[in-house]
Amino acid sequence: MNRLNFKRLILGSFVLKLISAILGIAIYAYLAIVISVSEFGLFALAMSFSLLVTGFTKQGIENLLIRFITQLDEKNRNGFYTACIIWVGLCCCILITFITAFSDSLGSLLGYPSIVLFLPWIAILVVFNSLQAVNAAMLNAIKKPRLSLLFTGIVSQTIFLMGLFLESPENALQAFTMQSYAQVLSFLASMVITLKYSRFTLANVRTLPVRELIDVNRRFFMVAVLAILTQQLPPIFIAKYASLQEVAYLAIAMKAALLFGYPLLSVNKVCAPHYSRLYYDKNIIGLKQLARTTRKKLTIIATIGLLIVVFLSEPLLSLLNPEYIKAIPFIIILTLGQWVNLATGSAVLILLMTGHERLHFWQNLIVTLFFFVSLIVFVPYYGALSAAILMALSMASKNLLGFYSVYRVVYKNKL
Repeated sequence: MNRLNFKRLILGSFVLKLISAILGIAIYAYLAIVISVSEFGLFALAMSFSLLVTGFTKQGIENLLIRFITQLDEKNRNGFYTACIIWVGLCCCILITFITAFSDSLGSLLGYPSIVLFLPWIAILVVFNSLQAVNAAMLNAIKKPRLSLLFTGIVSQTIFLMGLFLESPENALQAFTMQSYAQVLSFLASMVITLKYSRFTLANVRTLPVRELIDVNRRFFMVAVLAILTQQLPPIFIAKYASLQEVAYLAIAMKAALLFGYPLLSVNKVCAPHYSRLYYDKNIIGLKQLARTTRKKLTIIATIGLLIVVFLSEPLLSLLNPEYIKAIPFIIILTLGQWVNLATGSAVLILLMTGHERLHFWQNLIVTLFFFVSLIVFVPYYGALSAAILMALSMASKNLLGFYSVYRVVYKNKL
């Protein structure tokens, strides 16, 4: 792929991610207007819990697909994809059974027994979100990143937003139900598209390096779980020890700050298979050049985004709902964490795509343990503000450690 086409691919992916971000913000803005702050907090709590469970059901399969598909022929690719769909489906069944069996206990644990009413819809969202993630990863692995991006938010959010315009929800449960229906329709669309480029078969599964795949996926799974814990535990802790209002403020801040992480996600969507292939071909110089070029541009974008947040957060939130002005400190804190995320580029992804997931796992584990203990200590006393600070510090620490490790281990590795 020549440089011009590569730039166009990244730009196209960024535009799609930007559209996804705008849709997500539009949904949250609309819900913040039509339902109360407490109900919006309850909706955010249910979303955080569903995403937390999804982190376990996906098993880190996305990165495994992207890393190994580039090394397989077409027949083995289809068998690998089929095995991943079956495995994630089984994981969904196990976890949903567990949630159903302990539904009352989960309601008490989260501090809001009414969350039990959400559990059937959480189960639907988890199952179809997990299976769609496999389809999106497959499309990305076969170098269809734009199609993949359609099914990492755009399709489901478009359907959800259309539903909101047709009928405004009166409470959090109605809004969450609509979100679940949108996810089902999005999954069906992703399946149709994915099966245009692959098919279900188990004919060649026995020829796959199963032992290696299991070993690598175990580390990918742990890395994915640690990441999702950092992102989704804070709202759950805040709901337990503070209030749903503070959950709502943090949810708005997380959605706004996430907007500035999309440029990196776009770059990673396009570059992930190339990082794997370059390292597999022992082209460290090419890998380094690609990472350096994207990192410089991401740093510029991150700096512009930070300035926008600082100067425009208050007037924009005032238009939404004056009560959400209280979320401004959280937005600025989380955006600073995102700045570090972008400034370090694709460091974490490079570790995962080059076989150094074990190193990243241990780094991730240490930071996450510190994060978890700090949440327990500080959130009961300082609420959402402490959670936002800890999230930003955790994000920055993981990326800086990854950045250092790439330079020490990947670029200076003698192949």
